[in-house]
Amino acid sequence: MRVLAVAGFIATAVGAGIEVILTGLVMPGAIFVAIPLALAALVWLRSDRLSLLFAALVAALFLYGNVTYSVTVARLEHPEELGPFVDAALRTLGLLAALIGSGAAAIIGQRPQSRSSVPR
Repeated sequence: MRVLAVAGFIATAVGAGIEVILTGLVMPGAIFVAIPLALAALVWLRSDRLSLLFAALVAALFLYGNVTYSVTVARLEHPEELGPFVDAALRTLGLLAALIGSGAAAIIGQRPQSRSSVPR
């Protein structure tokens, strides 16, 4: 599940990078590239529930903002404009994958290893 989350956050960062290239808005766009990459690193390097829940929460907030943003809907409705469509699709699907992956990993969590009652 953590691999799904990392892949989702990386796809989100790639989508944001495409928008930076298309629009030329480097400064606000760089933030939307850096945050998913930082969350991918967090999920990859840490497996505690708090970190995974934090990543899932941020993914949920970003996903909500993404799907309620009218520009995203317009880009997804026009696949003939390849660059903007790929940007919107990567961000939407990436955030969904990140939310599912990090949320499921947090819920499943690290199960304690059971000790055998049979003496060695």
